[in-house]
Amino acid sequence: MAKADRYISGDIVYLSKKHYCPECGAELKTVKVSKEIDPDSNEAKEMPKMFSKTIVGSRGVKFRRYNYAGDTTYVWKEFECEKCSRHLTVDEMKEIEEVSDGEEIEQSPEEIKRIKRKNLIYNIILPIAILALAAIIKFFVKE
Repeated sequence: MAKADRYISGDIVYLSKKHYCPECGAELKTVKVSKEIDPDSNEAKEMPKMFSKTIVGSRGVKFRRYNYAGDTTYVWKEFECEKCSRHLTVDEMKEIEEVSDGEEIEQSPEEIKRIKRKNLIYNIILPIAILALAAIIKFFVKE
């Protein structure tokens, strides 16, 4: 039966930082973990799906969907302590370090207005002003 490898990218920024073992205090290293899963099982339905591919060519836009055929080996990264051999998943480490996953911050209406004004100035008004200034300079420098 056919076999495929599927690499699951985790929180790359979090994985690249230094982390320390909660038991012995040694620096943790990242290790690859893999698991072979039957594509018809319930566990495979919970795993990330394979992306479709969009091809733009002379004959138009084509969309291709890729499906796994046969058992698939899923590969991802986790943490491991070399000193005490403790193994931690990224979610467990985030829980130990009390890192939140994008909690929503409540903001007052005044704060929201201030942020919208700031975004308007930096994203719309400032670029238009720079383009207008460049056009004026080009008009006067042109001799």
